[in-house]
Amino acid sequence: MITPPNQAIYGRSTPPLPKSEQLTGKAPHQGILPASPPMSAWPSGHTPLLRFGLDPKKFLNNVSQNMQAQQASYPTTLSFEAYLGMVQANPSQHLRNTSQYLSDAMSFYSTGEKEYLGQKIKTFALPNEPWYRPDLAEPGLIGQDLALNKIYEVLRGFAAKPYPERAIMIHGPYGSGKGTLAKTLLWMMDNYSKEPSGKGVRYTLAWHLTPEEDQELGIPAAEHKDAHGQETFEIDTYTNPIFVLPPKDRYQLVQELKAEGKLAPDFNEKYFTDPKRTQLDAASQQILNYLKQKYHGDFSKIASHIVVKRFEYDFKLHKGLVWNSGQKSQQDAVLSTSPLLNAANLPQDLQLTIPYGQFTRANGGVIFLDELSLNWGQYAHLIDTSESGEINIGDDLKVIQQPFDGIIIVSCNDNDLQDASGKPIFEKLRQRLILLPLPYILTYKDNQALYQSIFTNRLGQKSKSLAPHTMEAFGALVTLSALLPVQPSHFEKPLREFLEKKPITLFDKMLLYQGETDPAKYGTEPNDSSKLRFSTEDLAFLREHLQDLLLEYNRGVGKVFFTPFYEGGMGIDPREASNLLLSVARENQSIPCLSPKDVLDSLKQHFKQGISHEEQLRLFIEGFNKEDPQAKLKFEDVSPMTLLAMTERYYKSRVETELRMAMGLTTSREQNMVRLCQYLENLRGLLYPDQPLMPLSSPLVIPSSAPGQKPLVIKGWGYPDPYSTKPNKAFVEEMEATDLAPLIKTNGRSLNEFRQFLLNQTSYVVYSNEAFQGSVEKGFGNILNAMHAKQESDNKQALNDFKSDLLAYLDDHRKKDFLREMRTKPDGQQRIERLESTIQRLEKDFGYCGSCLPKLLPWALS
Repeated sequence: MITPPNQAIYGRSTPPLPKSEQLTGKAPHQGILPASPPMSAWPSGHTPLLRFGLDPKKFLNNVSQNMQAQQASYPTTLSFEAYLGMVQANPSQHLRNTSQYLSDAMSFYSTGEKEYLGQKIKTFALPNEPWYRPDLAEPGLIGQDLALNKIYEVLRGFAAKPYPERAIMIHGPYGSGKGTLAKTLLWMMDNYSKEPSGKGVRYTLAWHLTPEEDQELGIPAAEHKDAHGQETFEIDTYTNPIFVLPPKDRYQLVQELKAEGKLAPDFNEKYFTDPKRTQLDAASQQILNYLKQKYHGDFSKIASHIVVKRFEYDFKLHKGLVWNSGQKSQQDAVLSTSPLLNAANLPQDLQLTIPYGQFTRANGGVIFLDELSLNWGQYAHLIDTSESGEINIGDDLKVIQQPFDGIIIVSCNDNDLQDASGKPIFEKLRQRLILLPLPYILTYKDNQALYQSIFTNRLGQKSKSLAPHTMEAFGALVTLSALLPVQPSHFEKPLREFLEKKPITLFDKMLLYQGETDPAKYGTEPNDSSKLRFSTEDLAFLREHLQDLLLEYNRGVGKVFFTPFYEGGMGIDPREASNLLLSVARENQSIPCLSPKDVLDSLKQHFKQGISHEEQLRLFIEGFNKEDPQAKLKFEDVSPMTLLAMTERYYKSRVETELRMAMGLTTSREQNMVRLCQYLENLRGLLYPDQPLMPLSSPLVIPSSAPGQKPLVIKGWGYPDPYSTKPNKAFVEEMEATDLAPLIKTNGRSLNEFRQFLLNQTSYVVYSNEAFQGSVEKGFGNILNAMHAKQESDNKQALNDFKSDLLAYLDDHRKKDFLREMRTKPDGQQRIERLESTIQRLEKDFGYCGSCLPKLLPWALS
C-alpha cells in the first residue's frame, strides 16, 4: 500500500500554478508575447522589417536557424541520462550553487581592471546594461564599481559554503542607488540565463506523472499532452536534478570528476554531497518516495518519470527572481522568530502555503527586499532561511522542510538603519547580515557622466549645446557635497605631519579621489602664483594614503557598529540634484549653449533659498563636534555656497588656462622637464663631443636595478631637431638667456661653473630607479620652479596686454569701433589676426562656440 502524501499541505484546495508557468508544450520562456499581425495586415510600404532594409522571410528564417542551433546545444528538455552526460562533459557549469552562478554571471560581464580610489578593482559592464542596445540603455550604476566588487567578493565567499548562511544588506543615504543596484543584478541573472553563448544555461528538475499517479499524490501539477496525445501531468521544481541521486552516488560522481581533473580545486563538494542537509524540494521528495515504493527502488523506472528542463530566470514573472517592494509601516508588530522559518506565522503576503509560492520560486535565485517593504521582524523570518538553508512550509502540526539555496539582498537607508541600531531585533539580525555601504558617488567624472545622461535623456535637452566644463562643474559640485573636510589630528605620522604643513582642501580631496596627477590642477601657493602647492612627489605620497583619507570618518560602518557619518554618507541627494538640473535647464531655456557660468549662477540663486543637504550637514557637524571636540568643524567651510565658490574659482581658472594655451602662453610642467632635459643633453654634447648622443626621435631608456622591474622609457629626449646629429648650440644659449637667466644671475657661479654643476647632476636623473618625473624634480626642482615662475610672469603680462583687446572684440556693441581703431594702428592688423587665431583655436581645440565664448571669457578673466 502506497502511503499518500500530506493532503493538508498538497491537497487540491491549494491554488494551481500561475497560468504563465503551466506547460503548453513549449519551454516556459517561449510564447507569452502576443503574436505579430500577418504581413498582409501591415500597410503597404510600412512592413517593419523592410523599413530597415531587411527581407522578412530571410530574416525570420535566420532567427529560426539560430534558435534551433542554440536548442541543439542546450535543449529545452532532456532525459535524466542525457543530463548526467552534460554534467560529465561540463561539471563546472551544471554543478553550481546559486552563489557560484551569480558570481559567474558578474564575471561574464566583467571588462577588466582599473585603479579606483587607491585600489585595483574589477570593472563590470553592468552600468551600461550590455544586454540591451547601447543607444537604448540608460546608465544607472555609474560610480558604484566598488560596491559591485564588494558584492562579488561576498558571493565568492558564499559559493564555498553549503548555503549562504547570511543575507546581504545594502545601506546608504537616500537616492544612492540601492534599488538600482539590486534591479541591475536581477536583470543580469535574467539575461545571463538566456545568453546566446550558453554560459548561463541552467537545468532544473521536473516530474512526469500519469493521471492516476497525479491523483494519488495530490500535488498541484500542470496538465499536459504527450507526443501521443495522452493526458499526462508535469510538476516543475526549482531544484538541481543531481539531487535525485542518493548522497553516496553523488559523492562517487564528484570523486570521479575530480580524478579526471574536471573540477576546480575550490569546487564546493560539500554542497552536493552533505547528507545532513535537506536537498530535494518537498514535492520532489514526496514523489521520489512514492515512486520508490511503486517500483521497489528500481531507479531506471523512477528515472523515466524525470524530465530535466532548461531554467531561465524571469524578473518580470518573478521566476527565480523576487522583488518585494510593497509599502509597509515600520510600526508593524514585530513577530517572534525561530531558527527555522515557520510559514504559518508569516504575514499573509509572505505566507508559503505551497512549494510554488513567490519566495520558494526564488530558490536558486535572488530575493530582494526593498527598504520600505518589510519591518525588522519580517526581515528576521526571511533572513533565517539563509542561516538554516531551508524553509518550513505548513502549520505547527504539519510541516514540510523546503531547501533554500538563494541569495537574500536587503536594502535600507542609513536613517532607518541608525534608528534600528541598538534595538534587540537588530542586534539579533546583525550577525546574519553582511552590511555593504553604498555611498554617494565620490568621483566627479562619474557624476559628470551621470548628470550628462540625465540631462540628455530625462530632460530631453538633446538640441541644447553644452559648453566645455558645464556638466563637469555640476558633477564636481555634487561630488564636493559628499566629502568631509580633512582633519590632520585624525591621522598617524607621517600623514598628520604632512597635512599640518600642506593642508588639503575639499577640492584637493576630490581631485585625489579622481586620480588627477597634474600638480597644476591643485593650485598654487596663496602668496605666490608661480609656485605649485604640491609637487609630483607630494601627490604620490597622498595617493599612497588615499585609503586613510577615504576612511577618516568611517567609525565602523559595515564592520563593527553602525554610524551614518562616513565619506559619501551624506551630500546633495541625487534626486534633488536632478531637480536642480531640471530647474537650471528651464531657467536658461532661451540660451542656445549652456555654460558653467549659467549653471553656477542659477544654482547660486537656488542655494540662497536653501536646500535639504544644508540642514542635514548642520546636524552632522553639531553631532560630530560633540563626539570629537578637537575637530572644530565649521558649517561655513562646507556650506553649499562655499562649495559653489570653490567650484566657480576652479572652473574660471580652467577657462583662463585654456585661453592661455590657445594664445601659446602656457607650458606644462612635464614639457618643462623635457625641455630642461633636452638642454642638458645638448649641453653635454657641446662640452663632451666624444660622448654618444641621442636625437629626439630616439626614446630615453632608464634601466632599473630592481629585479623584474621594467626600464622606464621616455619619448622626446635629446635634441630639439630630430634630424640633427650635432648639439644645438643656439638652443642652449636661448635657454640660458631666457628660462635659466634668473638662476644663473643669482647663484654666484660663472656660466661654465653653472654648466658643469648641472651636468654633474644628470647622472642622478638618468640612472635613478625612481619615476622620471619625481627624479627630475628632486635633481632640478629649483630650476623647474624658476622656469615656471618666469613663464608665469611673462604670461601674466602678455595676458593682461591681450585682455582688453579680447573683451572689446567679444563685445557686440564695442567690436565695430574696436576694429576701426585697430586698422589705424601700426600693429593693429597683427593684433586682430592674433585675436581671430586665438578664438579659432579655442573653438577647434577646446570645443567652445560663438555663443558661450562672449560669456565665459569675461567671466573667467574678471
